[in-house]
Amino acid sequence: MDSLKDFAMRDASPPCAEPHPAPHPAPPSAGMLHVLSCGAGLPESAARTALRCGHVFASRSLLARLPQGAYQAHAIAREPERDANEAIALVRQGCTVAVLASGDALYHGMGATLARVLERLPLPRECVRFHPGVTAFQVLCHRLGLAWSQARLFSAHAQEPPLRQILEQPLAIVYAGSRLTASDLASALCRLHPASRGRACVLAELLGSPGERIVRTSLGEAARQAFGPTSILVLLPQGFAPLPLALGLPDSCWRFQGHLVTSPEVRACALARLRLPSRGVLWDLGAGSGSVGLEAAALRPGLEVWGVERRPERLADMEANRKGLGVANYRAVGGEILECLPELPDPDRIFIGGGGAALAAIAEASLARLAPCGICVASAVTLESQALLAAFRPDLCQSVLSLDAAEARGIGRGLRLLEPRHRIHLFVFQAPDKPEPDKENAP
Repeated sequence: MDSLKDFAMRDASPPCAEPHPAPHPAPPSAGMLHVLSCGAGLPESAARTALRCGHVFASRSLLARLPQGAYQAHAIAREPERDANEAIALVRQGCTVAVLASGDALYHGMGATLARVLERLPLPRECVRFHPGVTAFQVLCHRLGLAWSQARLFSAHAQEPPLRQILEQPLAIVYAGSRLTASDLASALCRLHPASRGRACVLAELLGSPGERIVRTSLGEAARQAFGPTSILVLLPQGFAPLPLALGLPDSCWRFQGHLVTSPEVRACALARLRLPSRGVLWDLGAGSGSVGLEAAALRPGLEVWGVERRPERLADMEANRKGLGVANYRAVGGEILECLPELPDPDRIFIGGGGAALAAIAEASLARLAPCGICVASAVTLESQALLAAFRPDLCQSVLSLDAAEARGIGRGLRLLEPRHRIHLFVFQAPDKPEPDKENAP
């Protein structure tokens, strides 16, 4: 059988000149793009394919393990989309290109980036081949003898990981990266939920290489370890410490200005009336501390939540609260509500918690964008906002809820007094099942 060195000396396409953007669609002379998964080290089959190509894109660690040959090496750094564009441009010029992707190419890896760029800059189908391989997830679970059919998989490669959602899983496996290593992830999880410090976990790095290391320990001890970017964190069921339901959390959980936080009771009722879908878009308008939208984001990790607030100091509170709750599906937007709405994706749910003098215009503009059968809940504290919402779109108003709550507080000598909160009215509107006709452009 030929050795890898033999393959390096023959069947290699000559390197091409520097790539230049090619017109769309791809020319008939397009070359070939091979995307190869390298879950644990450099598989021999991936190396053989790479050595037949004129260009090889890979991390420096994978390039170091590839035998020398007639190919031109391209080290993938921290700008994978730029590397993907360069690789596709080379293929358009007729070059053969191999991309060696660590972990799993199509799981938050370089292959996923290439697939996304190929939607914009497509190549002929016969010019692209994705090669499957054993993933780092699989390799590690087999090293541990760990059944992983019930595992939830996460990645910290190119995005902020949903820390709360990770902690909520009995078995979670997380790809780390240069932004957050496995030990960094352990530290962040402990800060979010100190009760999880004793939970069993596994850290692993450089699987399939001479520097492979696997450590089984507690999450608290893992936070004190030193692991690199090519690492994985596994949270095991032993010592699982459940998090409280993120619904009606006490005021002590939030950072806010003055009294600008929706009370826990109102938050719970508003979210119940919104009937949150598992996926879609929620607007939280006049977000204040962000508590309503953030609890929605924690309850529905697949929901995309946008909080709009005009005051910079409140935006800082919203970001602090987002990190404190450990959610990654909430985005804070600064500015006047009506000016920000055109930049937001169309909503499936809306919560209006503020608006002041512009409340009527905000409600009108919001309902005009609401998806068919979508729900909008607007809160009213003042008599003026109550009167405005009571008269607003009675054809779409489904219900009105008045909330009176009182909480006990001590007044000395062992005595307590029920102290009432502000009365809140929640107005629930529902969009029709079909978009309303545009009256101005109607024939």
